Amino acid sequence: MNQDRRWENEYHTKQIEIPEFMQQKTEPRGRRPSHNARQKTAMPVRSAVPQPRQRDRGVRPPHQRRYCHKTPHQADFYRVRRPPQGRSKTFSWYLKRYLRQRWPGLVLVFGLLLFITGFLLLGILGKKEKEASSDFTAISKKGEKTDGIQEMILPGWVIQDILPVNEYSRPGTKLQGVNGIVVHYTGNPNTTAEQNRNYYGQLAQTHETKVSSHFVIGMDGKIIQCVPLDEVAYCSNDRNGDTISIECCHKDKGGQFSDETLESLTRLLDWLVKTYDLQREQILRHYEVTGKECPKYYVEHPDEWERVLDGISFLQREEEKDGQ
Repeated sequence: MNQDRRWENEYHTKQIEIPEFMQQKTEPRGRRPSHNARQKTAMPVRSAVPQPRQRDRGVRPPHQRRYCHKTPHQADFYRVRRPPQGRSKTFSWYLKRYLRQRWPGLVLVFGLLLFITGFLLLGILGKKEKEASSDFTAISKKGEKTDGIQEMILPGWVIQDILPVNEYSRPGTKLQGVNGIVVHYTGNPNTTAEQNRNYYGQLAQTHETKVSSHFVIGMDGKIIQCVPLDEVAYCSNDRNGDTISIECCHKDKGGQFSDETLESLTRLLDWLVKTYDLQREQILRHYEVTGKECPKYYVEHPDEWERVLDGISFLQREEEKDGQ
């Protein structure tokens, strides 16, 4: 057995007496002495007996410290501040503590709220733009550029299917004004409003002729708008620049309109008359513009045409009011 092993066994079996000058002096219990008093005491001599590692008082090892940040300002930012001694905790103190502890979650919540708000705003704006696109502007009877242009909402019973701008059916030329409405018949029996509208649209490729109208009314009463009301349509010859044209579908070569077509025509004429402040003499047949037998049945039967005009409620002029 070597010397170290023998000494270890002897240490554990016998109680070795340590001289007084080698014993570690301990402070008495009670009040802790001041720094100067502790500094004046003699430093203990290393004892032969293994002692536990001593640490400075009041300092925790790194793995036990509450804050282990690299820079002091980080620890200061995350530290939960305690209220000063002798003062009550105020609402602002609780609020600051809550914000310091919960700021990542609050940032996430506010970010989500902003995203949702922006999404809703975009949806509302898109809806308004869509509604605005369904609206259209039309020139008044006088054709004034400043206050003569009126913003109107198209009635719900009118279907918008506007033609693309092209040289043969929708030139895009602005109307000089609205001084009348010209009623036509399509001249191709037993066709629908959609078929006539599509015929106007195909002219941009076929270049067959130049023809179109602002509205087409089917035999079932369906009304389709093909050209905006502030643009020219190729339908009424010399009156294209200041009139709105309406084409009506018919069942046979006689050209008589069905009851549904007449009802929709009266309804549309009534709305246009009120919109543009038109009178009875401004509702024309194509026959009265060029002498063509159009609409054929109502040229051959003038009394039926007068019956159509009787179904429209015209606004009474001020001169007529004064005369009465």
